[in-house]
Amino acid sequence: MSVFVRCELEAGARRARSPRRETERIARLAQFIELAFPGEDFPFHYSEIEFALRAGGKMIPTMDILIGTHCLCSGEPILTSDEHFQRIPGLSVIRFDRTRPE
Repeated sequence: MSVFVRCELEAGARRARSPRRETERIARLAQFIELAFPGEDFPFHYSEIEFALRAGGKMIPTMDILIGTHCLCSGEPILTSDEHFQRIPGLSVIRFDRTRPE
């Protein structure tokens, strides 16, 4: 899991109705998933993507650009319900429906 995804999960847990429960759920999940950090070429790729989005008038939140860039650099798709990621050129997006019950 990208370090940026983990940051998003932890931030979301803090805003949840039951922050402690959500933080514990993330900790359980994290036991089975390696935390991945970006490589040295990451800033270059980030800047290309950010520039293309800005130039095209299709900016998305910075954290989404970070996550999308990390996916591209690692050659992995992203599983998301967030439509922002579809704006990142070349990113493989696997959509899921968030409204389905857990």
